[in-house]
Amino acid sequence: MTNMTAKVQIKNDTINSFGGIFFAIDQFRASRLAKLVNNTLGSKGLNARFKFSDILENMASIFLSGGEVLEDVNFFRQEAFGKNPDYRFCSADTIARDLLLQESQRLFPRHRAAQPASVLHREPDGNASVKLDQAETLERAFAQLKANGIKMDKARMDCGSYSQEVVEFYNQRGASERTFDMQNNDFGWKHLPFSFMKENTVLMILTALIRNFYVWLVGKISANKAFGLEATSRVKKFVFRFVQVPYRWVFRSRQWHLQLYTSRPYDRLRL
Repeated sequence: MTNMTAKVQIKNDTINSFGGIFFAIDQFRASRLAKLVNNTLGSKGLNARFKFSDILENMASIFLSGGEVLEDVNFFRQEAFGKNPDYRFCSADTIARDLLLQESQRLFPRHRAAQPASVLHREPDGNASVKLDQAETLERAFAQLKANGIKMDKARMDCGSYSQEVVEFYNQRGASERTFDMQNNDFGWKHLPFSFMKENTVLMILTALIRNFYVWLVGKISANKAFGLEATSRVKKFVFRFVQVPYRWVFRSRQWHLQLYTSRPYDRLRL
């Protein structure tokens, strides 16, 4: 490795790199999602340090800061996030134990896989047009594939499927494919942490909720053109343009103040 021409000085100050995430956390708390999670999953008990919404908030903070796996929460809680006690972060073990494992035992999600085989066989009348009910037939076939956990990369069809109705239906699947791509690459589905599918299914459901929150959040932030985001921006761009900003917490006048080292107009951001 060649030496840099500039001199490098390393200082152990309390300036960290992800100041924008606190705006996302505040929006999570202000949304109805936190209340929905607590009302649905119930109380963890009087002695519990974290509520279910706190744990989901921690998961959202990790993925919206560029994390890829649950274990990344241990790095962020030690290195990246500040000392303001209003923002508490649990460990990856706490997330796995208190939320994912516990809820998987309570909900008993089921998953079925299918070997390569015919998923739908239908015989129309011999005099029927080859285009008869093609859209309905294909919709049923895709629904059965999805119900059995089968992801389809390509579909090959004959001329009977070239009707406008079928083409419009198939084109609508593009949005769903983009959703799965985001879940895989931005929200942890590519690196499922557990050995059993029921625990992983709970994780997938929760991160799907986080993705929905992100889509809503980035849509609101994109209204301020100073951050260079669009309503369709992926998490990588969101981290680079919004989350990644140097900051530190300062306590004065009996309250915590977030200091950001940037020229971007976070102080004028209205969400």
